[in-house]
Amino acid sequence: PLELLVNPGVSIPAAASAVHGLGDADVEDAPSFADVAPRIVALLRGEAEAGGGSATPPLLCGFNALEYDVPLLNAELERHGLAARIDPATVLDPLVWLKFFRRHWPSRTLGAAAEHYSHPLTSAHSAGADAAAAGAVLSGLLAEGLIGKSAPGTVVP
Repeated sequence: PLELLVNPGVSIPAAASAVHGLGDADVEDAPSFADVAPRIVALLRGEAEAGGGSATPPLLCGFNALEYDVPLLNAELERHGLAARIDPATVLDPLVWLKFFRRHWPSRTLGAAAEHYSHPLTSAHSAGADAAAAGAVLSGLLAEGLIGKSAPGTVVP
């Protein structure tokens, strides 16, 4: 999996640092988005790292990815003059299904959903922990047979 820090090239707001625990000093020596963008684009195209392999683009999974991560990454790709974009149709966002099939839950946060599926979220808002929790929620929804049922705003092949 790809987990790396990227220097945004601007100061990280204190409110954002309070959420994810990263400040300017943490990314001071990290590469810029322009430096890592070719690697990200290659991964989005399905090009394996160091060794070739299939050129099949991956399905992506992220909690609230369709509302936050995909637009943010696509804006960064555009800002850096790259033609590549993440196709929302290739993103499985467990929150979409939770909003529809679990709308009665008092909380549909990643932490609450992960806990429901026996995967307590530790280190919330760190890439690795959030990815593992999103995968656990997706697996739980699959096990319940909810993925594949039509929900508003979803495309089911």
